[in-house]
Amino acid sequence: MKLFTNLPGNLRALFGFLRILTLLTAFSWLTGAIFFSPLLGRWLPERNFHITLGDVALKASPDSIRLKADTGNADSLSLHDLRGSLRANFSTRSESLQARLMMSIFPAALVVIITSYLLFTALRNLCAHLEAGQVFTEENLLLVRRVGLILVVSSLANAVLSVWASFLMSTYLHAQAVLGNGLEFAGQVAFELPTGPLSIQTGLIVGCLVLMLTAAFRQGMKLKTENDLTV
Repeated sequence: MKLFTNLPGNLRALFGFLRILTLLTAFSWLTGAIFFSPLLGRWLPERNFHITLGDVALKASPDSIRLKADTGNADSLSLHDLRGSLRANFSTRSESLQARLMMSIFPAALVVIITSYLLFTALRNLCAHLEAGQVFTEENLLLVRRVGLILVVSSLANAVLSVWASFLMSTYLHAQAVLGNGLEFAGQVAFELPTGPLSIQTGLIVGCLVLMLTAAFRQGMKLKTENDLTV
């Protein structure tokens, strides 16, 4: 029960910790991705540092599956496509592939790091104001609006970057990947880039709801001002 006696203060400490954790994660990830993974790939070529990028769909030829029983026609069943996870060796010696991987993942990682830091900072400051007894203030209104804008902007940026990453890897695979007989790529590669605490759809919906709540927040501020003037 003591955990909930000072909920704003506990949340302020939590968001402060998450903000520091975001910086540490950003430093370790960027350092490992830029420096250590390529070096380890050269020093330890037998080790593979794979990352899962997303799903890829392959079209199969109509005759890739047939019925052996004599009770049906050979074309009674057909295999339209195959789906699976696309994995890449981040420490690959292929400069073109490594460049595509960096151009696909690096911008999305930066968006996650920046938006997570800004989001945790805004929530930490908001909890600090609530802990001090400051509820209906203009500064809190701006912080709540900032939280909504961060969620909406990050969701839209992640959606654009996901399309961009899919285009980059799809063009690379169509040009460089060698498939077996009867297989071809079906559309673009569906990437699952890092999106931060919330998915793209969830972040967009929650962000819009938070922006809508700012109107109610402003109304509460107006009522508080009128009440103070009446007293």
